[in-house]
Amino acid sequence: MPTFRYSALDAAGSRSSGTLVVDDEQSAVRQLRSQGLFPIKVHLEGSGLSLDARDEGEVPIGMFRRVKQADLAIFSRQLADLVRAGLPLLRSIHALSEHTENAVFVEVLNKVAEDLSGGTSLADALAAHPRVFPTLYVSMVRAGEASGQLPEILARLADLQETERARRSQIMSALTYPLMLVCVGTLAVSLLVTFLVPRFKQIFEDLGRALPAPTQFLMDLSEFMGQWWWAILLGIVGLLFAYKLWSRTPRGRLAIDGAKLKIPRVGRLVERMVVARFARTFGTLLHGGVEVLQAFGVVRDVVGNEVIARAIDEARDKVREGDTIHGPLRETGHFPPVVVHMVALGEETGNMEGVLNSIADSFDQEVENRVRALMSLLEPLIIIALGAVVFFIVAAMLLPIFQLNVGAS
Repeated sequence: MPTFRYSALDAAGSRSSGTLVVDDEQSAVRQLRSQGLFPIKVHLEGSGLSLDARDEGEVPIGMFRRVKQADLAIFSRQLADLVRAGLPLLRSIHALSEHTENAVFVEVLNKVAEDLSGGTSLADALAAHPRVFPTLYVSMVRAGEASGQLPEILARLADLQETERARRSQIMSALTYPLMLVCVGTLAVSLLVTFLVPRFKQIFEDLGRALPAPTQFLMDLSEFMGQWWWAILLGIVGLLFAYKLWSRTPRGRLAIDGAKLKIPRVGRLVERMVVARFARTFGTLLHGGVEVLQAFGVVRDVVGNEVIARAIDEARDKVREGDTIHGPLRETGHFPPVVVHMVALGEETGNMEGVLNSIADSFDQEVENRVRALMSLLEPLIIIALGAVVFFIVAAMLLPIFQLNVGAS
């Protein structure tokens, strides 16, 4: 039998890992759940590629079959309203299934309703579809069911998803123009070198003189790109594919996320984004009644950076041993002093949720300002760089003619 390596959370939020000798991935997931564990990752030992733990009954989700964050936010808000109004949970799910336009989400909700009718709790029914309902969502719903505050928790989840979506949209809007400049400029330069420059080849040969170094370099580059453009494209696609595969391995993900934090200017921006996501998610979990250790276990999987996620693991281990929250966070070196001091204040006043939300709001605003400033600096640099490349091409093409005129005079 093959050996599968797993990573899972227990009821207290503690992370555990190990190996199981079973027939397939689904058998490993079932065995873990029978032991009271919630599987996070399950993969074949030696493959190096982690796969999200799935259940046999999970609706298949792919590139063209997915549920958007906006769909989940609307579902959360509407389910909160229906449950708050007194409509039974099963009827609420059926009603939303009929109302939802996303065909994939309809399949998922129908499966959730089927599990609910069989006596499964809502959290367990949602946990069977980890590609739609992430660990954070399931943990919050589980806490809401246990505390009797499910409508409030669902509304809070909707707020969290809408905030995350708004921040992501702001960043993408700021990046759109620079990306368009780079793509259009690269395409224009490639067309110049590939199709325009070769037309000067016969003219230069008729001159019967040795070409200047810049012109010769450009002619050689044009000839190479004209003959091997297909190999260049295949090489780019291959590199991107290899990068994507490597980024899915634990070692690759750790290396990439560590490199992001070391890039000048960008690294500080990435750290602020991760800390803001940590604070908002951690505060949401605590507000929902999730225990601190379990909240640590959930939030480390949603921060989006493996380096800081491992730092959170270290902090959680020290908190489990009886330490405060702010002390271990300071020792990781990834949380700014202001964050550590505010967390300490939250521990002293008992208002941790409010403090964490304030941190998230402050850092989100800082990220937005930094992105705007970075883009205002990047856009003219891109234009200058593209202009310099075009100037080099034009100058290299005209240089032999200028030399000919000087020689004739």
